Amino acid sequence: MKRRTEKWKIAAGVAILILLATAIAVGSRIIEKREKKVKKNSDYDEETSVQWTEENTLYFNGTLYGYDHRIESFLFMGTDNSGNEEGTGEDYHGAMADYLLLMVLDHTDRSWGCIQIDRNAITSVNVLEEDGSLRTIREQQICTAHWYGSNKEMSAENQVDSVKFLLGELGTIDGYYVLNMKDISTLNSLVNGVEVTFEEDMTDVDPVFVKGTTLTLTDEQAEEFVRSRMRLKDPTNAARMTRQKQYMDGFFQKVKKRVATDAKFAQTFWTTFRKTAVTDMNGNALSRIAQMILKGEDKGILRLDGKTKIGKVLDDGLEHEEFYPSKDSIYETVDRLYSLVPVEE
Repeated sequence: MKRRTEKWKIAAGVAILILLATAIAVGSRIIEKREKKVKKNSDYDEETSVQWTEENTLYFNGTLYGYDHRIESFLFMGTDNSGNEEGTGEDYHGAMADYLLLMVLDHTDRSWGCIQIDRNAITSVNVLEEDGSLRTIREQQICTAHWYGSNKEMSAENQVDSVKFLLGELGTIDGYYVLNMKDISTLNSLVNGVEVTFEEDMTDVDPVFVKGTTLTLTDEQAEEFVRSRMRLKDPTNAARMTRQKQYMDGFFQKVKKRVATDAKFAQTFWTTFRKTAVTDMNGNALSRIAQMILKGEDKGILRLDGKTKIGKVLDDGLEHEEFYPSKDSIYETVDRLYSLVPVEE
C-alpha cells in the first residue's frame, strides 16, 4: 500500500510538471506572437513589447486600435459661472465646461499636439446622483458632464469620462487641470500678453478690436477676446473656438520663449494657480509639458469636423447648439496624435 501511494505521488508530480511545462510553452508562444505583432517602444525599454489593454486601445467603427508609443495626455478645462461650485452637499452644482483642450505628448516621437473640443459636441454623458453614483447615461452636449457630481473633483473626472467616450472610448487620460474662464486674465499676465490679429470686427466688445488690427492683448482684453460671443455678428461657439485657438497658438509660442529662458516657468505656473485650479496633476507633469513645448515637434491645435444644428437634445425645454462630429474626423484627428495601429482581437 505504501509503495502504491509513493508511485501515485510520483505520477502526480510528473503530471504537474508536464502541465507546467505545457503552460510555459503555450505562454511563450503567445508572448512571441504578440511581440512580432507589436512594435518595440525603443525610446523607453527595447526589451519590452507593448501589451494591448483597455489603457492603450480604442474603438472606431467596430475596429480595435492601439497606440504603442509612450503617450501622455492631459485635459485642460475652462469652466463658466453657471454652477455653484462653492456649495457643499445638495448645494453643490458643477459649472459647464466652456473650453476643452486635450493635450497629447508623444514621448516616442518627441512631439505634441492638442485636440480642441467643441463644448456642444454630442456624446455620452454620465448623469450622476448627488452621492456620485450613476443614475443614467445620456447623449447630450459634452460640456454638461462637468455639471454633475458632488464636488469639483468628481465633476472634473466626469468630464474626463465624456471626452474618453467622444474619442473612441479612449483608454486613459493621465490628468486634468481646471480653471475658471475668468482666470484667462492671469494666464495672459504670466506670459506678458498674447499678440493676435483680429479676423473679424469686434468693436462692439472693445473699440480697439478692429478687423485687421494686430494687438498684444491686455489681461482684461484677453478674457474678452476668448469669451465674447453674444455681442458679435457671428455668435456661434464655432466662431468663438476659432478665436480661442488663435489665442492659444500665441500663448504656446510665448510659453516656448519663456521656458527657453526661465527654467522655473512651470513652477511659477503651478504656484500661480495653486489655490484656484482643480487638478490631479503635479508639478512634474507641468514640467514635462513645458519641456515638450520647448523641444518637441508642434503638431498644432486640431479640431473635429462635423455639423452644428439647433435642437433640444438636452431636454430642458430650450433650444441649444448641438455639434455632431464626423466619425471619420474623430479617427483621423486622434490618429495624428496617437499614431494608431489596428489590433487583432
